[in-house]
Amino acid sequence: IWDFSTGALLKDPFQNKATSMLYCTKYSPGDFLLCAGTDKNEAIIYDYSRFKVR
Repeated sequence: IWDFSTGALLKDPFQNKATSMLYCTKYSPGDFLLCAGTDKNEAIIYDYSRFKVR
């Protein structure tokens, strides 16, 4: 997760430095959630307010 205004890396949400292609993402500011879909058929829901994968 990057800070758009500074370009600084805030947090790498993937465990163990996993790599894959990110196909889509959606940010829901009201719930502080970031959802992503990858080439490994994974769906990740990330709680931005706690910096944890749900």
